[in-house]
Amino acid sequence: MDSESLLPSLDAHQGAPVSASVWQVWQGRLVWLWRFCIFGMVGSSSAAVTRFLLRSLQGSGWVYYLWFFIVEFPVYTMTLVLVGSCLGQWRFFCRLGLSLWSWCLPKTIYEQGKALLEPSSYAPLSMAGST
Repeated sequence: MDSESLLPSLDAHQGAPVSASVWQVWQGRLVWLWRFCIFGMVGSSSAAVTRFLLRSLQGSGWVYYLWFFIVEFPVYTMTLVLVGSCLGQWRFFCRLGLSLWSWCLPKTIYEQGKALLEPSSYAPLSMAGST
């Protein structure tokens, strides 16, 4: 099963034993469970990193929260892509990071990044460099 699909496809496995299709369904659910665990780790750790970066503004009330909001967004995105990549879900979290910043990226850069992250743009390792 492709780990990028939202729900596993059972149509392709009609001839397979029941246990194989059940495993594929649970495998898809475990991928999403893993992704939610990554989201949980990233949310709390990015807030801690942002607090560390802004520790000199502790005395100022509303200025601190304004800067926290401004700094948290890029820190969260970088942490999400870094942790998600390290834990095996790099394509999903790179796509998400690109989508989070699509509002301020030029359309050409966004389209190029989106095309680079498509599964069809990657050749299998065994075919790389072969003639």
